[in-house]
Amino acid sequence: MFVKRLTLILLVMLIVLPKSQALANEVLSSTTKLFDYKDQHSNAKALLAQSDGEKFIVVSFDNSAGLHFYADGDMALSLNAKADGATISDAIYPASSPFTDPISGGNIAVYMGSFDVIFPIKPADRTSESVDVNIEISAFACTNEVCLRPVTREISIKANFKDQEAWTPIKLDNAHADDSIISDADAKKTNSSILMLGYLLLTIIAGFSFNLMPCVLPIIPLIIGKLLKNSQQSRSRSISLGVSFCVGIVSFFMVFGVLSILFKLVTGSVFNWSDQFRYPSFIIGMSLSIVVFALFMFDVFTLSIPSSIAGKSDQGSGVLASVVMGFFAALLSTPCTGAIIGFVLVWAQTQYWTIVLLVFALMGLGMALPYAFLVAFPKLLSKIPKPGTWMEHLRKAMGFILLLIAVKLFASLPKERLVNVLFFAVALSFSVWIWGSWVTLSTAATKKWIIRFGAVLLAVSAGFLLLTQSKEMVDWQDYDAVKISNAQKSHKEILIKFTADWCTNCVVLDKKVFHDSKIAELLKSKDILKIKADTTTIDMPATKDLKDVYGEAGNVPVTIFIDAQGKEHKLRGIFSKQELIDLLDGK
Repeated sequence: MFVKRLTLILLVMLIVLPKSQALANEVLSSTTKLFDYKDQHSNAKALLAQSDGEKFIVVSFDNSAGLHFYADGDMALSLNAKADGATISDAIYPASSPFTDPISGGNIAVYMGSFDVIFPIKPADRTSESVDVNIEISAFACTNEVCLRPVTREISIKANFKDQEAWTPIKLDNAHADDSIISDADAKKTNSSILMLGYLLLTIIAGFSFNLMPCVLPIIPLIIGKLLKNSQQSRSRSISLGVSFCVGIVSFFMVFGVLSILFKLVTGSVFNWSDQFRYPSFIIGMSLSIVVFALFMFDVFTLSIPSSIAGKSDQGSGVLASVVMGFFAALLSTPCTGAIIGFVLVWAQTQYWTIVLLVFALMGLGMALPYAFLVAFPKLLSKIPKPGTWMEHLRKAMGFILLLIAVKLFASLPKERLVNVLFFAVALSFSVWIWGSWVTLSTAATKKWIIRFGAVLLAVSAGFLLLTQSKEMVDWQDYDAVKISNAQKSHKEILIKFTADWCTNCVVLDKKVFHDSKIAELLKSKDILKIKADTTTIDMPATKDLKDVYGEAGNVPVTIFIDAQGKEHKLRGIFSKQELIDLLDGK
């Protein structure tokens, strides 16, 4: 009888709460805020309800339209209720809804909109009149754009079994027979398993598709060449090197899986690889690494294991080199596959940790499949033209594709950092050329180390000068002729800095003068309107006004100080901090 009753309760689709009674029982309910992100929100309220003599604790969720909770997996919505003096059955959740993920296009099971979760409750004995019910809510929610940090909240409500008016009547939908309920649950479980298998299959296909990405294509000639070279050795040696290459690919994705699990355990947040491309430092590191590898494709330098190490353990070093190449091949795919990996990371972290590791292992396996197939059937390698001049030309042509990928990454950098990064790319390339071309096998060891130490020193020095970002000390406002005119009418002092992105002296002036805390504090204390006038292109308003309004030829930098009386004072080119201080103080 008890099982039958619970089965009927599972069919609850709608809880009707008359507004008048809900207001009357407000003191008998408890509300907590779960999420509040931009225009999205979620609140949960605990209420007392009854139907046909049965009593329930109802947790009613009020959510904005763009918010949804996961219904399945490790991060699914979870509620637990406890009370001394009462028996509370497990939570009964509403039917989930299919939701089309905007990234993958696939369907996932979610709870969305306003819905209710109910707990059947009975007094432990006839003497129990009033008990305190504590409910713990563990929730992980996503909007259509981002997944939010998981939260755990507690709400409490006092249940008085003798006060019948405190329990709001509800309606239960019991239109289905018991057998259909059970078969429907089994069908849902089966469909969920099929859906999971489909996701895992898609994961393998996604990994396989990585080999067709423009980011990976440049390294394929190297891989094929290595497999051809390995095939000329003994069968066992060829298999061990081929398998180690595949292990390198899979290990890269397994590292992702482990990091995502640790990240979630430590921070409670979802680790998303795509987010890394929102950090300029990461983009700079990736793009410069690709530039360096393009130089390798152009034979500017070579990668080799020292003969002293190779002589001691040729087998070990060969396997290690294959693992590293596989790992790098997978890493190189990420600029083109970041969106796919990012989605898989978010989805996988809503599952159990075992599924997370399985998903990433299968993704790596999918990428490694074609190479494993060539290793297993070495006769297929004989169909490939033997290495020759064509492969050298192809490899160097692929180097240009790498440069295009690097340019795409560079283009996503903030405008104020792009120029310095490009200058450093040239300095780094020059240092790499020194490292690889200024020494030969016959170069004396001492001379070789001096040259290469100089190359490293040059790269580090250039990085320190060009990549270290100075904090903007002055709160500049964009050029606006109307704003300047209004400030002059109010007899407000104005400082206009005419600059341009292509102007090297402007960068020097910024670092020498305007990135100084004393200058910034002086400008702030005098309440001076600080205007940054960008003249990078000919059609910008500041470019035109520099000539027509302020009578300058167009050369920058030019700094114009307009005092309270409207008189203009000009500092052309690079000047010292003291010159600006004297000008501001009226000296």
